Amino acid sequence: MDYSTNTYTKIYAPVVIDSSCSDVEDVENFQKEDRDTDIGLTAADILSNLSFNINTMSCSSLLVKFTDDIGQTEEAVDTGGPTREFLTLLMDAIKTSRFFEGKDDGKYLSFDSKAAEGDEYFQVGRMVAVSIVHGGPGPRCFSPSFYQYLVGKVKTIEAPIEDIPDTEVRNVLLEIKNARTLEELVELADKHSSMLQTAGCYRCLRTLGDKEKVVDGYIQW
Repeated sequence: MDYSTNTYTKIYAPVVIDSSCSDVEDVENFQKEDRDTDIGLTAADILSNLSFNINTMSCSSLLVKFTDDIGQTEEAVDTGGPTREFLTLLMDAIKTSRFFEGKDDGKYLSFDSKAAEGDEYFQVGRMVAVSIVHGGPGPRCFSPSFYQYLVGKVKTIEAPIEDIPDTEVRNVLLEIKNARTLEELVELADKHSSMLQTAGCYRCLRTLGDKEKVVDGYIQW
């Protein structure tokens, strides 16, 4: 199946050659840290210049070749090094892209309506899958709670407030969480009612314990 090249474009004009393989090793530790490769490319270079043809009906290994600035192909034979370098650059580009937000070692999916409409999140997921299947690294940037949710270990994300990248939102939720009386909690909820209503977690507060429901509801949103 040939997917559109407006999402997968070229990186240094990689040559991708299919060769059959009978088995794919199960990679369980793709979330662990690995060696970083830096050859002067930016994330935009990678994601805007990548081209893959992915056949979902078969398993194929990759053969990657890099070209220099004048288009000359490197003479080195790809015994794994160029492919791994390419996939490492791809994962580094993905984790710094607009699709994720948060700390370097605690990222969550961001929301981009244009990317959602264009099915770009699905395409990023395919890039991650291609890297893992072909022996490359994973993104190595997901927060523990998001990773557990992603692999189906938990049904909800229980992220700490500190993981929220938006400083203003984070401070509001901390204020609500640290409220000491019901009166203070109600006052804070009314003050930030627009923010809470947007997330659908603005509610009638009857006890001080309701602050946990407000905070958890916003984080789930």
